[in-house]
Amino acid sequence: MGSENVSIAGHSLGAALAMLGGQTLAREGIHIDTHLFNPPFPSPPIEYIKNHQSKLILNIVRVVTAASLSSFLLDSCSRQEALKSFFALKDWFPHLYVNAQDPICSSYISFFSCHELMQNMGVGFISKLSAPLSLRGALQKYIIGECKAFHLVPCAHLYNVKKTPREFVKAHGLHQWWAPTLEFEYREINLAFEEKSRWLSIQHST
Repeated sequence: MGSENVSIAGHSLGAALAMLGGQTLAREGIHIDTHLFNPPFPSPPIEYIKNHQSKLILNIVRVVTAASLSSFLLDSCSRQEALKSFFALKDWFPHLYVNAQDPICSSYISFFSCHELMQNMGVGFISKLSAPLSLRGALQKYIIGECKAFHLVPCAHLYNVKKTPREFVKAHGLHQWWAPTLEFEYREINLAFEEKSRWLSIQHST
């Protein structure tokens, strides 16, 4: 049949499992069409901060700290291993469906936005050091010698709900993606340092 006839999908915890499955296959050169609804991103929900400047500063500080910590704590072999594992996924573009009001998945927005900004600012080398390992991931790899950052990917099709419900249950719910009035913003993400991302606003209607 071929991988083009197969898709993987999941919501919340199911999205985490689908992410792991898609990554495992991608590292073997098999790129499966993957759809992840509200996938978990274990990080403080910085998207909840309304002030754009404060949010940007916090994101940059987080990235710079993770890069500095990984350089300080990890040897060259460990860093190269993390980079190789991360960028082995550069040809796999999972579809990530996120909501800025959902603390479980909203940090994907900050993660991609901050790394893209740093590349555009000419400090992509810092982004490259920190992208494969989160701050917690660098500490975990240093302490126990292993870290599986299942939630970090270099490329994605990112769908972000524009009119977001503030109630957690609705913001995290699967049903929102089939709402007749669904309106979202689409971004093609590529942190593999080969091309810029593209923005496109789309209003979904039935």
